[in-house]
Amino acid sequence: KKSGIKFEFFIGPFIQGPPVDAPVQIRLFSENLDDLKAVASDVEQIYMEVPGIINIDNPYSVDKTDIKIKIDREKAGKLGVTIADIDIAVRAVVNGLDIGNFQDKFGEKYDIVLKANKEDKKDLNWIDKTYVTNYAGSQIKLSQIVDIEFDKNIKRIDHYDLERYVSIMADVDENVQSIDKATRQVLEQLKQYDFPKGTTYMVGGEQESRSESFGGLGQALIIALLGIFAVLVLQFKSFKQPLIIFTAIPLSITGAFLTLMLLGYSFSFMAFVGLTSLMGIVINSSIILVDYANRLKQEGKATWDSVVESAKTRFNPILLTTVTTVAGLLPLTVLGGKMWAPMGWAIIGGLIFSTLLTLVLVPVLYLLFSNGDKKIIVE
Repeated sequence: KKSGIKFEFFIGPFIQGPPVDAPVQIRLFSENLDDLKAVASDVEQIYMEVPGIINIDNPYSVDKTDIKIKIDREKAGKLGVTIADIDIAVRAVVNGLDIGNFQDKFGEKYDIVLKANKEDKKDLNWIDKTYVTNYAGSQIKLSQIVDIEFDKNIKRIDHYDLERYVSIMADVDENVQSIDKATRQVLEQLKQYDFPKGTTYMVGGEQESRSESFGGLGQALIIALLGIFAVLVLQFKSFKQPLIIFTAIPLSITGAFLTLMLLGYSFSFMAFVGLTSLMGIVINSSIILVDYANRLKQEGKATWDSVVESAKTRFNPILLTTVTTVAGLLPLTVLGGKMWAPMGWAIIGGLIFSTLLTLVLVPVLYLLFSNGDKKIIVE
């Protein structure tokens, strides 16, 4: 324990969706290392100006210092010392030199490493204490034929799709603002930034991961909806009535987005999962209304009477289904933490909004697009 040293540990929250390097990440591309380093420093400054962004990691913010051994080849040649002998001497002091191995009576082998004392390597005085042997067998002080130089350089050079880049990463304190809002603020400033010629950037982090995830899930959702629509067409033997039923979907999406926006949540991966589940739930309410109205028309009732009675009869079951679903989701939504909240609120908001409007809109559309008082034959 040393006085005056303070350690701080940060444990990040659960990240929704696939794992990412950091919630906020900007990749900068350039073949010019000087430009890359300068822009990385400016992006780091942009991060600092955005509220809620913490734990900024810029690999180019601090240079590494290399120790270079510069050999005076002319002097070494005159003294009869080879480059290989100098290399062996330096490696023996700095890293240690493997000179063989030892095998005990049990057959276990141990490496024998020749290395300098740790105390002697704390400073650069070891160069005055190290000797090499020349052709004549004389001991030559290493400091006579080599000089030590310090060279600052970038810690590492990474490549992304064969292009040289640096990744500026950071976490976000979501008690201040969401990851989505913080990322948008960074991107707004980057749009106004004057990048050097040949320097470009790419957004990574949660936004990139979300785009990739949503792309796959979006395709799966479209296929699922087309499958549901096909089943409804076969069931109702009509294209109009499945379209009437599907009007609940945009209503539910509107309700989900409004709820997330009012509560300050971004449309995250879990919110998308909730929205996908929501679509299957809200379609059921519309199916119940349309199917019951069709049955009443089969019994000989007029379209108007069938729609009114269907709405009255199915009002309580639809409303109770909504209430019980919302009640079941509330504990997970309110007490489940930030990971589950977007999913829960998306389902709750979309379900309430679509249910209230479905009970009005579906009967109206049924009246407008049904085939008058003709009976619908359902096999």
